[in-house]
Amino acid sequence: MRQRQRFLYFLMAWLMVATFSYALSLPFPQYDKKPSTAQQDKKQPKAQPLEVEEDTIPDSLLHPRWKVQRTQPITLGDLYQSPLDLRRPDNLQYQVIYNDTLDRYIIGNRMGSTWLSAPIMLTPKEYLAWTEAQQRNDYFRRQNDQIFQTKGKDKFDFSDMHFDLGPAEKIFGPGGIRVKTQGTAELKLGVNKKSIDNPSLPIRNRKTTMMNFDEKINLNVNGKV
Repeated sequence: MRQRQRFLYFLMAWLMVATFSYALSLPFPQYDKKPSTAQQDKKQPKAQPLEVEEDTIPDSLLHPRWKVQRTQPITLGDLYQSPLDLRRPDNLQYQVIYNDTLDRYIIGNRMGSTWLSAPIMLTPKEYLAWTEAQQRNDYFRRQNDQIFQTKGKDKFDFSDMHFDLGPAEKIFGPGGIRVKTQGTAELKLGVNKKSIDNPSLPIRNRKTTMMNFDEKINLNVNGKV
């Protein structure tokens, strides 16, 4: 009898301990050791790639017909100047420094001893090609200036005019066209002013002024090709 009571007491104590242990262990799986904050709960927006439709940008900006030379060179192509580009200011002329250690030519714009931007480096072959193009352009520019200056000194004479035929000289021969004019020109200039005191006319119509021209031209033209 006593053994049965002891067994029942032991069984009840074991059930109570098991129930208590189960009650303690039940909330732990639901408990998060790391407290959630509002910043973690919020999802950070992801940056979307920028998509630019070519239809929205004018073709003149995407594919320009004539490129404008950069003020500060970045590549070798920026050193070449187009006839459409404006003349570079005197304080932004390219400066060339040769680095014998690297065997490279350093080209860029400097103010004092400070580079205004990152200079570019050229090999001796690239530098010779660039200087050759610069000297060739300068030579033809000087030749054109001399031609225009020489033509500007020729005075225009209305009585003896001379015109070049250009490529047509292969057909008509060299020499161009020579035109000589002789004659006289007479021009008379007068003013006619009328004043009518008529009350029935508006004030602006009572006085009228008119210019009177009378020209007489006698001209003889001789042309030779």
